[in-house]
Amino acid sequence: MTAEEAHYVALVDDFYVKYGAAKEGRKPSQELVLSYTRTKKLPLYRLYYDLHKKYDAAIKHIDGRVGRKPPRMPEKKAPAVEAEMEKKEKEL
Repeated sequence: MTAEEAHYVALVDDFYVKYGAAKEGRKPSQELVLSYTRTKKLPLYRLYYDLHKKYDAAIKHIDGRVGRKPPRMPEKKAPAVEAEMEKKEKEL
């Protein structure tokens, strides 16, 4: 297990302790982290995002956000689009 994976195992453990996720029906933290990195090939920040999405009590709402869904993940831009945007920014 890498240092990054170990860090996220600790984060997930703390998350479950704080927000009271029931032990039944959930994977152990280490197994969950490894499933994201090795099986699903997803970045680890996505795991933390998914936990907040699933256990929305962990999200501290401010005024108008109460009862609404969390914001979506930003979409990745194609490399060609990013290069074109950088070129336009340099021209300005």
